[in-house]
Amino acid sequence: MQDYVKNSGSFVYLENKVHKLEYGDHSLLLYGTPWTAKYGSGWKAFQIPRETLPEKWETIPSNIDILVTHMPPFGVRDSNARGEKSGCKSLRKTVSKIKPKLHVFGHIHEGYGIQVQDGIMFVNAASVKNGSTTMNPPIVLEFDLMKRRIVQFIPGPAHALQQLVKSREGLK
Repeated sequence: MQDYVKNSGSFVYLENKVHKLEYGDHSLLLYGTPWTAKYGSGWKAFQIPRETLPEKWETIPSNIDILVTHMPPFGVRDSNARGEKSGCKSLRKTVSKIKPKLHVFGHIHEGYGIQVQDGIMFVNAASVKNGSTTMNPPIVLEFDLMKRRIVQFIPGPAHALQQLVKSREGLK
């Protein structure tokens, strides 16, 4: 499947890569990376030992607007079914340093939703509710290229909207 996606002209495959989206005189820089810490039994795609993750995060450019990762940063929409924070501390440190406008991730299905912290919008876009086939509603954002910030949120469930309203001051 990876080869199909990598070689298809219909996709932009972001495996430790920057992609520039251009709109007239304006642009957005995206960076995507698939790595996640090994968990459970057996190895799955892009899982590596937790102690090797910092070297992956060091390659994230400091000038990006949107960061897309598989795993969440520690303490941000990362609580699993047992209530444990499952995110990555070194990723959190990197994100806090580079301060993208938006960080999109998934992996921890129970953490689905939006959180704004330190001027960064974090979106856990896990598509399926954990342990079921029920899909989460999409989270739609509008990015104003002139102002270089997210200006409109159309989140899925009502609880995500409530959380966003409480934390919206963090984006100004």
